[in-house]
Amino acid sequence: MKDNKELKVFSVTSDKELARRWEALRAMMSKNGLDCLLFYGSDLWSGGLVRYVTDFAPDNAHGYTVLFPAKGGMGVYSYGELGGKAIPDASNRGNIDVNFSYPCVPSLSYMDDVIGKKLVEFVQEREIKVLGITRLNLVPYYYIDYLRSNVEGLKIVCVDDQVDEVITVKSEEELKNLDRAHEIHDQVYLEIYENKLLHAGMYEWQLRDIARKRMNELGVEYTNTMIGADPVRPYHRPMGSQTKMIENGDYVEFLIESACGGGYYAEIGRTWVVGKKPSVEFVRCVEGSIEAQHMLADIARPGVRASEMRRALMEYQEANGFDKVGRLPGHGQGLDLVQRPGYIYSETFTFRENMVVSIHPDCGNQFGYANVYDNYLITKDGPAKRLFKLDQHLFVV
Repeated sequence: MKDNKELKVFSVTSDKELARRWEALRAMMSKNGLDCLLFYGSDLWSGGLVRYVTDFAPDNAHGYTVLFPAKGGMGVYSYGELGGKAIPDASNRGNIDVNFSYPCVPSLSYMDDVIGKKLVEFVQEREIKVLGITRLNLVPYYYIDYLRSNVEGLKIVCVDDQVDEVITVKSEEELKNLDRAHEIHDQVYLEIYENKLLHAGMYEWQLRDIARKRMNELGVEYTNTMIGADPVRPYHRPMGSQTKMIENGDYVEFLIESACGGGYYAEIGRTWVVGKKPSVEFVRCVEGSIEAQHMLADIARPGVRASEMRRALMEYQEANGFDKVGRLPGHGQGLDLVQRPGYIYSETFTFRENMVVSIHPDCGNQFGYANVYDNYLITKDGPAKRLFKLDQHLFVV
């Protein structure tokens, strides 16, 4: 990560890259007859669209709303001091005409109309007739309802597919940022193994804190871990449930997923065994996850529907005596932790060159459970290319 001296903040995203994103979105808007886009984010897991157009991390749980017009500068609205700015001057990457903050929070619902009125004001002043909205499950209902009720003739349309077509194919600069993200994950995971930082007698949450501390030292913006220790089936648990002491005889599922320079996510996960020789049946689960991952990487080529990954994995699990697991076995990655395409039957996207995706197939039965996570690059005419260098074998400690 480098220090952008003009902005006096750490940023790896160049002005040229931001301009490329704006141009790509506006070309899509012109093609689809859109006057403006509305993006909303309130966390670093799923607020990537706010980051995409502003290069500002939406880490405020009170939320950031962006109006991105076909012409002119953006409007950005969020919690902040009265008369302040949603995005501080030091982090303002330009192309922002309205930068509004107010001390309103979602739990104080009597102030919901403060930002609602500002959105209406922007839409009316710009004479916006067609507004594209993404992530309807994230945008506060009040904002949409307020716009519909107070802007006569405004047409609001869902444009997730159109926007996702733009953001899921990575530029050369984005791929370089992702390369660094993969290097950091490789480095930290290997350090934990070589320095014996995962061991019997520690709690899962202590392992989590070791990973987060080291990631922070390397300039990572946010780190999530999924950890599960169990003598038979180490299915990982979210952070709030990582309370078990790791004991000799446990298997451990350990995933690190972090937003690195520029906000780009990567995720890496391996299976560990502590203080014992793994059973033949458990080793088969690990080998199955690796084998299934390689099979799916071979399928992941331009033009192939991403939903095919789900079908192929289900067939593999059934043919090899593993449980059919309903969770996502992989997805795209970028400024959102989970980005399209998702490997599920309802996904409509096909793979395209320069998408970066995660592949993490589950393989488990009554004798064990393993899930090996790696990121891949969709190449022009071959199988997907693995982006991590870390060995995929069972880690024995």
